[in-house]
Amino acid sequence: MAKKKIVFKDRFERKPLMVTESGHEVNEGDLIKIVGEHGATFKFKCLVKNPENGVEWIDCFQMFKDISGPTRSFYPDRVKAVKKRGKRVKRSSTS
Repeated sequence: MAKKKIVFKDRFERKPLMVTESGHEVNEGDLIKIVGEHGATFKFKCLVKNPENGVEWIDCFQMFKDISGPTRSFYPDRVKAVKKRGKRVKRSSTS
């Protein structure tokens, strides 16, 4: 006998894109820093809005040495910096 499929009704609106107050565009998977979280880096997942009361927050994963950790939620105004990975310079070998 097959398992019964469970349908989950999510009342929240989720967007994989966010624009910060400083005008930076944050996409799903980008690394960000949060005000008040000393030394921690987070990977942005989505911007969530509750349509019943209009409250917005962001869901993200806390990063530990490039490994995803627990899921954390913050208000969007706490995003401090968007960490962009710099381009690596290819070094020429002189022999």
